[in-house]
Amino acid sequence: MSTSPHETTLHALPHQLQVLSSTKRYVFLGGGVGSGKTEAGSLWVVKQVQRTPPGVLGCIAANSYAQLTDSTLRNLYRTCQRAGMPIRPGTLPFAKTALNIAMPGPDAHWTDVLCRSLESYHLLAGVEFGWVWVDECFLARREAVEVLMARLRDTRMPCQMLFTTTLDEPGSWMHSMFVEQYDPELMDVFYATTFENRHLPDGYTQSLKRMYPARLYDRMVLSKWVALSAHVIYHSFDRARHLCADIAFAPELPLLWSHDFNLAPGKPMSSVLAQLRRGPQGMELHVFDEIVMETADTNHVIAEMKGRPWHEQVRAGVIVYGDASGRARDTRSGMTDYSLLAAAGFAQQKVPKANPPVRDRHNLVNCLLCDAEGRVRLKIHPRCETLIRGLERAALKQGAQYVEDDSLFEQHVTTALGYLCCAEFKRP
Repeated sequence: MSTSPHETTLHALPHQLQVLSSTKRYVFLGGGVGSGKTEAGSLWVVKQVQRTPPGVLGCIAANSYAQLTDSTLRNLYRTCQRAGMPIRPGTLPFAKTALNIAMPGPDAHWTDVLCRSLESYHLLAGVEFGWVWVDECFLARREAVEVLMARLRDTRMPCQMLFTTTLDEPGSWMHSMFVEQYDPELMDVFYATTFENRHLPDGYTQSLKRMYPARLYDRMVLSKWVALSAHVIYHSFDRARHLCADIAFAPELPLLWSHDFNLAPGKPMSSVLAQLRRGPQGMELHVFDEIVMETADTNHVIAEMKGRPWHEQVRAGVIVYGDASGRARDTRSGMTDYSLLAAAGFAQQKVPKANPPVRDRHNLVNCLLCDAEGRVRLKIHPRCETLIRGLERAALKQGAQYVEDDSLFEQHVTTALGYLCCAEFKRP
């Protein structure tokens, strides 16, 4: 990239060029250690300054002033030095409080850049910015980032905000904002592994493989959204691997409907709709829809199912699976959940007398997600949003022997999936 008016060329890696080329309001770069994400931010700031009108402020933010000066600004000063671009103050400042720098913009004016720690984000209220860079934002609180997003509103230039960061847990605010709520009209989201930085010393990436456990390596080097908590249940789940928008309902095959029955607040009636398909690696389970209803009973779920297009289209019938406790009679109606389903026309049922052991159920779902030979035999349509979040977040209770934490809203639909898997596949 050229840093005109200084006419110095700075070379960028392909993922850095993607960031520099984006015109979206929000640009997110999740990268492995050493992938060059902070360098991408520095190059982006140089580019932003070249198009910033007089009087418009920029902002560089990090989670702490130590991070801001030791890493973020240190890299920016090094980039400006390579470009021959002046910067004020001329030497890297060390500060424990708010500081400002200035860089030359177009038409020989200087652009003021506020450098702030997000530990005191409330101090940013009342300031308007044309552009903002947040470095290593996984360390920041969502409220702090939202304050900056609200301040990105100077109408004198097209506003942009860049996030450069190591990835975090599924369920974090970053994952929610840039994966679950991704808006292609407003956002560009890029990822870069450590391997994509060809300027790293020989042996560096290999040393990381020896240093990190497998799952931490996936996050810190391969730039994947990985749950690191030992209590996370479905550690084999990966959106990139398991979500498949091409899953299509086949009316000529049986529709498999599996349930986890609940009535308590925060514990929804949850079920998955799936089909067995023969794939290149054996039988596969394709989950194409879900029904998750809070404060509902079995009759409400039946009505919802009959309103789905699959119920009208299926020619091979519906097979019911699920929680063995659904065999218990309701003291008010004298009917069980499964007898209600049968009376509504869902009489073909494969329900065990007792539920499988919890650990066996978890192991089988993980095995279908990816076994030791690398086979993937479980695919999920992106419309199953609650199931997807549940597979990412479902965890064991802290301090318990081996008990699911059923306080998580999304956990219950993963249990419904597990019952179906145990009924149709051999447990590991």
